Amino acid sequence: MSYDLYFSVREGRPAISDEEFAAYFNGRRHYQLNDTQAWYENKDTGVYFSFDYGDEEFDDEEIDDDEEEALDEDDPEEEEFPALASFNLNFSRPSFFVLEADIEVGQFVRNFDLVIQDPQSDRQGEYLSEEFISTWSRTNAGISLYMARQYQSETHLYKGDELTRIWQWNYQQEGRQKEIGDNTFVPNISFLEMNGEVKSFVVWGDGMSIQLPKVDVLILARQELKPHGGLGNDEEPEYSIVEWTDVESLLRRYSRNDLPIENFTLDYELVPEEIELFFRKQAITGLEGIKTLAMDLIHDVEFFSSGDVVSV
Repeated sequence: MSYDLYFSVREGRPAISDEEFAAYFNGRRHYQLNDTQAWYENKDTGVYFSFDYGDEEFDDEEIDDDEEEALDEDDPEEEEFPALASFNLNFSRPSFFVLEADIEVGQFVRNFDLVIQDPQSDRQGEYLSEEFISTWSRTNAGISLYMARQYQSETHLYKGDELTRIWQWNYQQEGRQKEIGDNTFVPNISFLEMNGEVKSFVVWGDGMSIQLPKVDVLILARQELKPHGGLGNDEEPEYSIVEWTDVESLLRRYSRNDLPIENFTLDYELVPEEIELFFRKQAITGLEGIKTLAMDLIHDVEFFSSGDVVSV
């Protein structure tokens, strides 16, 4: 199940060619062109959707004569919408998917000065960002709950406002890295399941200089800072999983920022003694007790107001 939009040029404007369509998406990040489809997938945020060139609203082979006659009788004076491209965003996804999709749809519409047809809102005309976001969000919440109930599938839940802030961090991660430079690492925030709970996490290696966002747990990766001092770079790193509260007091002496999520900039050339000591003293936990979760498996806890779904 998906949300579909259709695009057309304004009256009197020339149509967009498939070459113009391809050239536009070739010039944008996170897109891969497959024949007439522009597939968007942002590895940093986990968001994906697609644009297709051509009118795919109806497949004539799937509509029999009675159905075609019924369609014609619904509104005999309604003009056909000359769609030149379409957009597709799946449902049963985290709420932030639509925020990233809105950025791309809005830019596509502005670039070619397009109008849209929105079957979900039964409207055509100007692209309205707020309408798209609200309609998709409302339908997505209902379908997410329905799918969980229907299939009794395991559902991974997290607070919606926190999901939005984590998406903002990940969406801005590449820009932050360029701004801060190569000497300080800006990590992506990911999710894992541990002891039946969904937790956000980042990986911090060997006390390196880092811009560290507030997450539920940190995975400390130790190669040079192993408790026994390390036996060479060819060995596998050791891992410790620590709660944010265990490291919070250590971070308070470093530069702090609140947007889009509370974060601390630990900027140094040599690992400070207190950071090195913190790494070395942590018990080795390994990673056997956790399961990493893809972003599209996380759902807003607000979608599920009743207790008749299997959740973690």
